[in-house]
Amino acid sequence: MNHPSAKGHSPRAWLPTRLAAEALGTYFLLFAATGAVAVDAVTHGTLGGIGMSLACGLVAFAMIEAHIIAPRAFALECLLGLFLMMTILGVTAKANERGLQAGLAIGAAVFLGVLLAGPISGGSMNPARSIAPGVVSGRTEELWIYVLAPMLGAAIAGIVSGLAKRHRDATANQP
Repeated sequence: MNHPSAKGHSPRAWLPTRLAAEALGTYFLLFAATGAVAVDAVTHGTLGGIGMSLACGLVAFAMIEAHIIAPRAFALECLLGLFLMMTILGVTAKANERGLQAGLAIGAAVFLGVLLAGPISGGSMNPARSIAPGVVSGRTEELWIYVLAPMLGAAIAGIVSGLAKRHRDATANQP
């Protein structure tokens, strides 16, 4: 059993830490959920249900495991790239949607990504932001994660966005 009480520790020793962790996790989950709803409202629904769900899912993902392991870091960076690119494509789809609201939505997506993924994988979301520090520091063993994962996430976002646009256009032209 991995529970601290199985090792002879009394609940009095580990209970305050456990309660603090639960309270902090709940706070971050509520913060991400209300933030996603606010961004969706400000941008007139461009984040959508998927984006709001992804924000909450990233918080849960971050709270479950906080160890940097290559497959988890790759999956998280891929999701972050997807989330960021979907946000960018969503708020810049039409010429009249650019400006302050687009900047707010994109900035909020970057903020949430760094806030939630920073402790786990660094929250890079951008290969250009990872290559130079990795090369300069000489730590290139896991650099492939930060180059390939965000690019894969962005490519998936482009495909999903294109399919959504095609579906939206097809349903708009129906009588």
